[in-house]
Amino acid sequence: MTNQIRFDDGAAYERYMGTWSQLVGEVFLDWLAPKSGWRWFDVGCGNAPLPK
Repeated sequence: MTNQIRFDDGAAYERYMGTWSQLVGEVFLDWLAPKSGWRWFDVGCGNAPLPK
């Protein structure tokens, strides 16, 4: 038996991880303090961009 968390669809992943990602994203962007008007390219992984 393995201790793996697996998701076969994006909706299940979003329900599980989406809340945490949004909380971490807000803190990260506050720390990053991006300047207004800058352009961004999200190279992360998951179902949505971090700063969404």
